[in-house]
Amino acid sequence: MCRPSLSTIHLPIYDMGALAVRLLTKILNQEELETKEVCVGYTNIYRKSTIQ
Repeated sequence: MCRPSLSTIHLPIYDMGALAVRLLTKILNQEELETKEVCVGYTNIYRKSTIQ
């Protein structure tokens, strides 16, 4: 624990893994890819270390 609580960024790790598996499966099956770039969302978690 640290004081003040630090602000962080939450990344959807499970969703990132699921998207990676889908992309890899398409590559291995030699299917056409719409794009190799995938953008996933994130959430800022503001705590006491950041002035809001």
